[in-house]
Amino acid sequence: MRHWFKYSILILTFLILIDVKMVFPASFDCSKAQTNTEKAICSDAYLSALDSVLGATYNELINKIYSEDKSTQDSILDEIKNDQRKWIKQDRKACKSKTVCLRELYQRRIDYLKKDKEKIVVVKKNNKSEGSSKTQDCIGII
Repeated sequence: MRHWFKYSILILTFLILIDVKMVFPASFDCSKAQTNTEKAICSDAYLSALDSVLGATYNELINKIYSEDKSTQDSILDEIKNDQRKWIKQDRKACKSKTVCLRELYQRRIDYLKKDKEKIVVVKKNNKSEGSSKTQDCIGII
């Protein structure tokens, strides 16, 4: 039991001494943060971690679409990218530098993107033009 306590203190001390921002960096370069929102994200370890998770979730969604049928992905990619830009420019900006607002907003956005990722399906479409019996994969969000 004593060893457990000793190791816990050692680990806790180590965590305090390291820069938490190095463990969970934001998805963007904090040295280039310009807006109050970006500065708030960079100055709060939890927000920085949420930003990192959001970036990873967004990239997973984009990569999932890229891995699917190329002929139908452009419109879906455009829709998702435009939605993300809108979220950054309007929703995120509305929180300004309010940490609580940003934390809640980020968590909702992560949940939203995870749900979108789960909704992307590959639909088999028969291509019967010119007597061909080929099947073509199409992607869509349901």
